[in-house]
Amino acid sequence: MNGINNFIPNKKMDPDFASALEYAEKQGVKILAYNTYISENQIELADKIMVNITP
Repeated sequence: MNGINNFIPNKKMDPDFASALEYAEKQGVKILAYNTYISENQIELADKIMVNITP
């Protein structure tokens, strides 16, 4: 998905996932997110994007 500038977990849609990410970050896990190029045969990482776990 090209053109995405940042990653923010959707707490309303999946509160367990959002809580798990928040917990992991507090425990020192580095959370990374990237734009991707997707084709029929592959998924390729593109630019790193900003991560905001607790907006």
